[in-house]
Amino acid sequence: MLSQSGLRILVFNENPLPARFTNLTIAGKELRLRAALDQVAEIHVITRTGQSLQMPGQPKVTDLEEKIKIHRLMCPYYLAPVGLALAGLVWWLRYRQVPDVIEAESPVLSGMPALLWGRLWRKPVILEVRSSFDKLVAYKFGWLPGVIKDWFWQKFYPWLIRSADLVIANSQFYRQQSLRQGAKQVVEVNPGLQFLPDDFQAVKPDVIDHPRQVVVGFLGRLAPEKGPQLVISAFAQVVKKLPDYQLKLVIGGQGKLWQELKAKTKQLGLESQVQFAGWVNNWQFLSQVDLLINATLVSPPLEMVNVEAAKTGVPVIALSDQGLPETVQDNVSGIKVAQVPDQAELVARLSQALVRMITHPKQIMRLGRQAKTWAEKNYSFEQQVERVRQAYCQLSII
Repeated sequence: MLSQSGLRILVFNENPLPARFTNLTIAGKELRLRAALDQVAEIHVITRTGQSLQMPGQPKVTDLEEKIKIHRLMCPYYLAPVGLALAGLVWWLRYRQVPDVIEAESPVLSGMPALLWGRLWRKPVILEVRSSFDKLVAYKFGWLPGVIKDWFWQKFYPWLIRSADLVIANSQFYRQQSLRQGAKQVVEVNPGLQFLPDDFQAVKPDVIDHPRQVVVGFLGRLAPEKGPQLVISAFAQVVKKLPDYQLKLVIGGQGKLWQELKAKTKQLGLESQVQFAGWVNNWQFLSQVDLLINATLVSPPLEMVNVEAAKTGVPVIALSDQGLPETVQDNVSGIKVAQVPDQAELVARLSQALVRMITHPKQIMRLGRQAKTWAEKNYSFEQQVERVRQAYCQLSII
């Protein structure tokens, strides 16, 4: 039975939540923001599930996770609209009650069934915008004719945005984009900083004992779009430019480039200076590096790993496309390197930025201190929960 008191939320998810979410070991970040509200009694999530990832230092189940009820969806990605629409019917037949609000992971595959049931149940519908769906359609539906993809982005997608009662955008970039596409109301809510360990040290030491010993970190999936191959090439150039320094590159994460990157490291003669750490706890990883380099090529507005680095007092060197990502403030929490099409030039620019940082340890410390203050001001978990509460108030849900 559903809870008889408090707000009930039904969430449609087309992408799989990792199994560690669905086993109630840890909730997804966006779900935790809602569960943190006292007015929320239950969050029912219809979702596909993916592989389990057991992470070191994983938090135990809390009261927040206990509010979240998972309903597994056995459905291929491309059939998610149909699968989620039918799952919504099954959910209603099971509980014989309607939710207070319906949310969708995205305006597209999960947004369509959310809008359908919202109209049938006469309940407000919230769509989340977390990524560039023009690029997503080009990537996941590359086989579609260009005229259909153009129609989708220019006509159908804006219609979905306009049909929602509220859009939650995870960044300033998507907030502005949604407003341009005609959204009725838009609230910016990012995932927020979460799961800091009790013994977390928020700031690096004020003095670097060994200024010529620098550990550079890369943290992310080992996939071409994340740019680990660029990082290794840039690091190789830095090693040649700074022979008197003791430099180390630690790569956190796994992916399809694992073996290729290890072979590249061996070819460049960097086996003793490049460490492949595999899956890591982000906080533990960041506490052991002096700099983080983020060479993501897909121009995301956020990249929350940059915020996690800022919270630990670690400056970030990030590739930047037209000012993105928002999570690195140039010369405040790190430095931005403008993207260019030529890969060799891109590697050269990254290596130059690394040399500039490595040879100026006082700059590393200054940016690290500034980064921590900036992250706490703009990306605290409590701040984002309050933004969710305000969003619900706008719709008179609470």
